[in-house]
Amino acid sequence: MKGQVLCEKRTASDGSCVAVLTMDNKPVNALSAGVRVGLEKQLQELTADSSVKAAVLSGGPGVFCGGADISEFATGVEGPSLTDIIAAIENSEKPVVAAIDGVSLGGGYEVALGCHWRLASSRAQAGLPEVNLGILPGAGGTQRLPRLIGAEKSVDFICRGTPMKAQKAVQLGLYDQLVDGDYSSLLQAAVEFAAKAAGQDLTLRRLGRGKAKAAELSQKRQEYAKSRKGELAPQAIISCVEAAVAQDFQDAMKVEFSEFCKLMVGPQAQALQYMFFAQRQCQKVPGLDKAAAPGTCGIVGAGLMGSGIAMCCAENGIKVVLLDIDQKNLDRGMTAIKKNYARSVERKSKSQAQVDGLLASITPSTSYDSLGHCDIVVEAVFENMDLKRKIFAELDRVCKPGCVLASNTSGLNIDSIAEATKRPQDVVGCHFFSPANVMPLLENVRGPRTAPQVMAKAMAFGAKLKKVTCLVGNCPGFIANRVMNVSGWTHLIQGGLLPHQIDAAAEAFGMRMGPTRMMDLVGLDLFGRERERKGEQDDQNEYERFQKLLAEEVGPGNPHGWEIKSDWAKDYSKQQFKMRVSLRSHESGNPNKLLRGDGKYKGVVPEDFLGFLLKPELPGMKEWKDVETLPDGFIKYCRVKAPCMTPRDHCWKYTIDRRADGSIFVCIRTTTHPECPEKPGIIRAYYYNSCVFKMSETEEGVMEMTEFIFQDLKGGLPVSLMNAALPKGTLEANKAEMKTLLAKKKGCIARRDPLQLYKASRFGQKSGKGYYSYDASRRHSRDPEAEALIQQVWKNLGVQPREMSQEEIIDVLYLPVVNEGFKCLEEGMALRASDIDVCCVFGYNWPRYTGGPMKWGFSLGLDQVLAKVEKMGLKPSELLKEGAQKKWRINSKEFNAGVASAWNSRWTSKL
Repeated sequence: MKGQVLCEKRTASDGSCVAVLTMDNKPVNALSAGVRVGLEKQLQELTADSSVKAAVLSGGPGVFCGGADISEFATGVEGPSLTDIIAAIENSEKPVVAAIDGVSLGGGYEVALGCHWRLASSRAQAGLPEVNLGILPGAGGTQRLPRLIGAEKSVDFICRGTPMKAQKAVQLGLYDQLVDGDYSSLLQAAVEFAAKAAGQDLTLRRLGRGKAKAAELSQKRQEYAKSRKGELAPQAIISCVEAAVAQDFQDAMKVEFSEFCKLMVGPQAQALQYMFFAQRQCQKVPGLDKAAAPGTCGIVGAGLMGSGIAMCCAENGIKVVLLDIDQKNLDRGMTAIKKNYARSVERKSKSQAQVDGLLASITPSTSYDSLGHCDIVVEAVFENMDLKRKIFAELDRVCKPGCVLASNTSGLNIDSIAEATKRPQDVVGCHFFSPANVMPLLENVRGPRTAPQVMAKAMAFGAKLKKVTCLVGNCPGFIANRVMNVSGWTHLIQGGLLPHQIDAAAEAFGMRMGPTRMMDLVGLDLFGRERERKGEQDDQNEYERFQKLLAEEVGPGNPHGWEIKSDWAKDYSKQQFKMRVSLRSHESGNPNKLLRGDGKYKGVVPEDFLGFLLKPELPGMKEWKDVETLPDGFIKYCRVKAPCMTPRDHCWKYTIDRRADGSIFVCIRTTTHPECPEKPGIIRAYYYNSCVFKMSETEEGVMEMTEFIFQDLKGGLPVSLMNAALPKGTLEANKAEMKTLLAKKKGCIARRDPLQLYKASRFGQKSGKGYYSYDASRRHSRDPEAEALIQQVWKNLGVQPREMSQEEIIDVLYLPVVNEGFKCLEEGMALRASDIDVCCVFGYNWPRYTGGPMKWGFSLGLDQVLAKVEKMGLKPSELLKEGAQKKWRINSKEFNAGVASAWNSRWTSKL
């Protein structure tokens, strides 16, 4: 059994003998079986020893008791129950005084409530944080505390789950007396207090009797239903406190026991306890030695992130040099810091003297030379690789040897940044989440050349800042951003749901705010500007690549024998080029009829055109209910067109687009403007990743398709053209991947919605309108204008408004996140599945009571997750497929060994 209880007899100033009982189970004196057995034995001896007049219960210097041994929740409880031990303390005929130095948390504070008096040092803390583990104080805490301080105050103290420092704890009544000085002074004061209490009637000091003072708690129910939305434990706690008011102690204890048992076996308690250990485990990296935390930090960039990081450092004893080469930006940054601290003084969370000290520890500067003495420098400018590389080249020049060079990038390649220096081994990512002085997560990102001691210093830096710090691999988006950015909310908008429907489901699931509200908070202008910039860059890259393709495929002597007019080889304003294929006019008047041709078209049999497009034998064919059309103008510019022979004939135009995700997109149009490719006709059909979708319903004068297009729709693009466009080099190598990219089609289209809102100057909260409209207090409400823009997108896509169940919405939103998490693990980008959960919980406010996306996915069953992911058209992770087949659980040894192996194979050689 772990732990013991020591006994020492002391003599008080009046000559009385006082037994000092000391719980001994380092580091926090957890109430393991050994401690409970020791308390039971010592109390029995206390009763039997007539020479002892009173007792003091202590945990030694620095800690009273940190609570229950949580590991026993899984292994089972041996020995006497904590409830019985506390009752024995309370029913002792000799006074027992608690001497509390340091923390008294959970079961530790329940033990203190069983004592007749509670004396505390100035560094003591009281807390009942069980609510954060999905349970409630189950050893009488919900009953004794209301009888001590009242029902309403008890509900707040227990439901908030936040420890309270000694001075406030005395004011609230949690402690009886505050003792100045160190542990020795506290212990001596407690011995003298116990000796004076000897012989007194202890009836009124026993809290386990009678009822608590009457109180109405319905308002508290509403308050905590909102502030701890979705959590079961707060409501169960209020039920227990209501029982304390309405029932005698023993009957009310039965209510507490019943509620405790229901919570203890429930999924929320399991998930929250899993997160408790995951949070502590993520900061442990095998193979890294401990390092000293930096004493001085330089920060490049005085914007929102830079000023937030500066405040974090200053508040945790790290001196700061805040650098911005633009004096106006620097002044704005310092002003923002001062305003933040001024609000702290107004709220009385900090004194003016404290603020003055913090500001004195931040040195503003416009010169890189001022960073020469720093132990770590964090670059915190906006996401531009060229700018970051320029800054790191300058840091390489001015920073001392051994200085950690860190980037706050949220997703750029750390190795590319490191290449700008002559010491890439000193470069690491330190990804803070905004606002940096509020959000608890710090992702430290290891590059392929980052030295072990640099990673160790970065981890020590996070610990010094009291951040939840996790080491992750260098990949686009790292962990939290990468997995959360694949959420399917854009698919839902494109599929006929409005923002409030999506957000309502997400928030009912437990998210602090839904995805479109989050977009409004972050700012649609950020996404809009980036997409405009990226679009221009992509246009140029594609132009250069397709100029080469043009020469190969449709230049003189091309392998297809296509007839090319000389003037068609010239550059067009949108980098267009054309293939000329003869088409005949169609005389039947039936727009859906494909007539038999003559000559080389003889093999094309008459049939219904829609029927042809939707033939089941065509690869990747979708049922009628799944097909949809594209908005005119979706494609910015065209690469291949097939106009008719003469201006009087109608024609098909064939557009091929190489998407950013590596997929091929083909659009078939009709037009009456064969010589004016900038005036496209009505979209008839489109072909995307081996799938053909419907054409428009009606149009007069539809012509016969050429054999070329006929064969294209049956077998895909010409092999030579597809090989030139696809990244893997051959048509065969791309077939499997093309099928899995179908779901991304919807994301590509729907992600235009933020751009449309951006063009309408709807930037989110900052402009008072985005997906929602916002009042002066930033309260959101539905906005008809925004919804009209979205509905126009639906109209362009041929989508109708629809209803979906909450479960269906959640699946589309978050199962892609689970799948991406498995991909991170199989790539060796995360050390543990629980690390991914920690990053999402503390970086994106994923509901803790689900345990994070990976824990949630395992709780659903990996076979169910896999089936739904495949139904969505997503490519499942190979690790997910293996887990589903082998029925892994999140604690399966084979699963975790495989994850560790993937990490080690990628990174261990670098240590």
